[in-house]
Amino acid sequence: MAEYTQHQLDNARTIIHTGKAKQVSPRGQVGGVSCGLVESNLRTLANPNDPPTMALPHVGLGTDSLS
Repeated sequence: MAEYTQHQLDNARTIIHTGKAKQVSPRGQVGGVSCGLVESNLRTLANPNDPPTMALPHVGLGTDSLS
């Protein structure tokens, strides 16, 4: 089993908590966490090509082909 940082676990909890609050099905909550894993490995990233994101709390930088 992969080891995750506290930050990643907190992000997964936030996705699940928000899904429950919005009455998203458990399957949808799993989809949300899965998407977070694929897109950012559940890390909060800022995009240097989008300067306002640099002012938000983040643990790393990320860009993609559309940014």
